Amino acid sequence: MRDEGRRSSWATNTCPHVHACPRERHAFVIMNVNSFAEGNVLLARFKQRTASTERHPGHRDHLNDAELRPIVSAGRMASLSIGGPVLEVDTTNFDTVDLTAVYEEITRIHQ
Repeated sequence: MRDEGRRSSWATNTCPHVHACPRERHAFVIMNVNSFAEGNVLLARFKQRTASTERHPGHRDHLNDAELRPIVSAGRMASLSIGGPVLEVDTTNFDTVDLTAVYEEITRIHQ
């Protein structure tokens, strides 16, 4: 059963554990890759994934449809408030996503 009092980090655009790891002990660069798609495309993907028998039943997306539908229909959410650069990637049409360019940008940022 869903805990109504608990909100996931994606719903609040925060990620509380990112800053808990001290950079002195673990070298890392904070970066946010924010993928988005047109709302109608994303909603169709969501419906297909929810109906799929390949999706683990523990996700129980069908029980959260009323909550998730407006979020998914928007096609995007604000970037997480974690600091660092944000790379926006339009995934409306997977065939047009230039993964080489995405990789190169991530590599450039991490240098």
